[in-house]
Amino acid sequence: MLGLALIVVSAAWLVIAAVLVLEVTGVRQRGRHARWQGAGLLLLMSAAVADAFTARRGWPPGQVQAIHLAGLAVAAAGGLVFMLGLRRSARDPGRPR
Repeated sequence: MLGLALIVVSAAWLVIAAVLVLEVTGVRQRGRHARWQGAGLLLLMSAAVADAFTARRGWPPGQVQAIHLAGLAVAAAGGLVFMLGLRRSARDPGRPR
């Protein structure tokens, strides 16, 4: 079951990364707020991928705990960046920034 979680989280990370690259390069333009949201989601999913990978590998508890704590910090930063993007989009949803 852990293998499936790792595959799903990794696939979501790849999709978010691809959409963010399209947004940054200008192929898909939804505004600066979408870039902030994409970056925040990418950080959140990076923490989830690291957590799923450590659970799958069966590493010693000390290593898993260190990676999990770092992942929590990355996830918190990602959540903050995502919320900033939401705040930017709520200010003026019709105008790209």
